[in-house]
Amino acid sequence: RHDTPATELTRIKQLLEENHLTLDMVITDPDYSLPQEEWSLHLHTIASRISSLGGKYLITCGVQDESHYEQYFQILNRACKIVAIHGLTILLKPHGGISASSDEMLKVVERVEHPNFGICYDPGNILYYTAKRPEKDLPRIVQHVRAICLKDECGGIHGDVMITLGTGDVNFEKIFSILADAGFEGPAWVEGIGGSTVEEVNAEARKTLEFLADILSRYRV
Repeated sequence: RHDTPATELTRIKQLLEENHLTLDMVITDPDYSLPQEEWSLHLHTIASRISSLGGKYLITCGVQDESHYEQYFQILNRACKIVAIHGLTILLKPHGGISASSDEMLKVVERVEHPNFGICYDPGNILYYTAKRPEKDLPRIVQHVRAICLKDECGGIHGDVMITLGTGDVNFEKIFSILADAGFEGPAWVEGIGGSTVEEVNAEARKTLEFLADILSRYRV
């Protein structure tokens, strides 16, 4: 946030260093309902703070209301120019509405022509919001994919996404094959795993690591 206290930013930086972690991205947006100059200043602050923590990407989830699409295209074009000043890239993540699937996201790509804009593909959300098969959806947008959010899903539209990779309906073997064939070299972030207790979450995290290590051993992604 633009109004996050400096002391909190220092604390976050210390936690990252103490735990030998790096920050790649932040999912956030300024309040675009504010006047343009005001949200632009907020975005400058947000981008500067993400950059100071080592981040490279700002993830946006788009908008749901179709009547706001035209305004959002204008916002993204301006936002890309702002974050570029701070060395960041804006990535649009599937989240229904304007980013529901490749059909919708390709329209955004056509309207936002900036080198600091791309797609963060999320196969779980493709199923969650549209029930489209992500391995059939991904090839249409793969040339614009700069990162991937690894999330599984089961139960159809608005099903369960808080599950461990490999236990749902996403064919990750095929997803990584498509990415590899396209020469994808971007980051891959695990968003969700199963479990409710600390012990269960740790166990599911180990399963996730083993699952991904097995798949990635066969692809240079």
